[in-house]
Amino acid sequence: MQGLRRLLNMQNDAGEFVDLYVPRKCSASSRIICAKDHPSIQMNVAEVDKVTGRFNGYFKTCSICGNIRRMGESDDFSGWPRPTASSQRTSD
Repeated sequence: MQGLRRLLNMQNDAGEFVDLYVPRKCSASSRIICAKDHPSIQMNVAEVDKVTGRFNGYFKTCSICGNIRRMGESDDFSGWPRPTASSQRTSD
């Protein structure tokens, strides 16, 4: 475990250990999200059991870059889980 921790850290010029930046990839455009893309978001979308309708302990991580959000296209990409007819509730 200590060797893994050593791989995930970098040492700066002052000799201090700093965390390594791991870039994310936009789920909509497949582009790399740079560190300075402040409008970008990352969210976890829960997976739900189809029978019980309860959270099953798994989730899907979605990252959206700032350009996609700015254009309003983040709702249109195919990675979002689509609601099924059985999961939609009707109010009486």
